[in-house]
Amino acid sequence: MGGHRALRDVMALFRLPGTPAHPPSPRTEAVDRALRAFLSLTEGEDDEARALRALTLHMLEGHAPGAFARRGLGPTLEAAVAVLAEVPLALPEGLSPDVGMARVDAWYVRRERGLPHAPLEPHVLRSYLEHLEGGGHRLHAWLLGEMAATCGLDVRLPIPARAMRDVSRVADLYWLTHLYLLDTRYLRAAPKHPDVAAWTEEVLVAMPWVVEQGHVDLAAELVFCLQCVGEAGGGAHAALLSLLARQQQPDGRMDDAHATAGALLAFAGAEERHPFPG
Repeated sequence: MGGHRALRDVMALFRLPGTPAHPPSPRTEAVDRALRAFLSLTEGEDDEARALRALTLHMLEGHAPGAFARRGLGPTLEAAVAVLAEVPLALPEGLSPDVGMARVDAWYVRRERGLPHAPLEPHVLRSYLEHLEGGGHRLHAWLLGEMAATCGLDVRLPIPARAMRDVSRVADLYWLTHLYLLDTRYLRAAPKHPDVAAWTEEVLVAMPWVVEQGHVDLAAELVFCLQCVGEAGGGAHAALLSLLARQQQPDGRMDDAHATAGALLAFAGAEERHPFPG
């Protein structure tokens, strides 16, 4: 399997167009368009919209504080976080993985920001993780367990590391990007895990395949992972950003709300590290 993956990555690399000697940076307008689209897409009152809005702005404040401050997003973040108090923490069997994730995200953000929050009961979360694992949602089961564990609530299941590696390339790369997120407390701290360099090598190797596949949401996550480890000046970062810029619609949207949120973080992170004129 390792040889097959290596050959696939090499072939994808050969099919990519060459990186320009001086690749253009995304304009500040790309950030502004993504922000407008993201705020529009997350205006809803459902758990998923509320959690995505608050978590993304929470991440943006840490990942690109200058871009965040220039756009006066403090009150928007405060309002989004306040609304999370209304998100229930019930995790019944049958609850979709995305809604379950949203509810844990809401708990996580309020806890990380030192705000009052309802307790996430250990037995409730453990039962839900078992339900997810039993239903084939291993990535969700792993991530929710790890998120809670970083906050002192350890009810993790015995899921092997990188358990999706030989099942799904896309799922495994999402697993990889979330290792960065967990290590940096969702882009709010510097990476410190001893395996960060190895993770980054994997990101660089995966870049040609992700670009070839045109996987916008995953590309955005790879971009902000590269940014948080100081790899924003390389060709891989430029190629991924170029994909995002090509796929951004005139109104700033990407494939969906999650991809638009990722693009916002990626574009703002690029602006933060390489300021654009005007």
